[in-house]
Amino acid sequence: MEVVSADYDLQSTTRPMYRALFDRTNSSISDAIANALPDTEIIIKIAKESLDLLTVDQVPLLLFPFQNIISWGSNHKTFSLLISNKDPDLDRKDYKLVLTTSRGKEIEEILLKVVFHLMDDMKKATTVTKEEFTSVCKELFNEDNSLKEDFLTILKKFAVSRSFIAKQAIDIMNLVSPHAPFERVECALFFYTNIINKDSFQLVLNTFEDETERENLLLRIKGIKDKKCDENGVNVSTKSILIN
Repeated sequence: MEVVSADYDLQSTTRPMYRALFDRTNSSISDAIANALPDTEIIIKIAKESLDLLTVDQVPLLLFPFQNIISWGSNHKTFSLLISNKDPDLDRKDYKLVLTTSRGKEIEEILLKVVFHLMDDMKKATTVTKEEFTSVCKELFNEDNSLKEDFLTILKKFAVSRSFIAKQAIDIMNLVSPHAPFERVECALFFYTNIINKDSFQLVLNTFEDETERENLLLRIKGIKDKKCDENGVNVSTKSILIN
């Protein structure tokens, strides 16, 4: 079995694979999914267009296309996925799969690289569905309705295989702004690079009533257009944020 590090070559013909165990206690999934996974060791395989779970003999158990994965995360003991449920016969709209592994951070980093590489080819043609939008909005908040500190990271992971329409961008801006007023510009910059039609970004811009905020946002967008800044509005030569 090939086990790779975070400097994985995206052009490699071998796929990154890791040993793991299914955490049945902390997962929230359908009976069909739970019954497909054994309590013995399995393999996590990052394929070109999906994350696959295999037996130790590399027999496929479950395949999760990247477009069905809402978000993922890790700590020093686990790697977890929030997956959109595509089965209309099931009540659950999405489910959480938790896998026990000490390589969670590495899996997370490589998965992000692979998905970004795939989306460079696909040009992000997929628009966020109504069901997916509801799921990601819910994922941005903790159980006590407080905004998660890494809400922008959650959005970025979600957007690697999808693009938002202007109304969805505005709805999320209005949703998170009361909780994170100082991150409004960062959130708007995210939507500028992840909106399906950039001509409609003016609608997002119109949500900024403060003139200074608008000017700073426009300056950083100009930097992105002129290729002087990355997609976060950070100057590529000085690594500093352009502000007015």
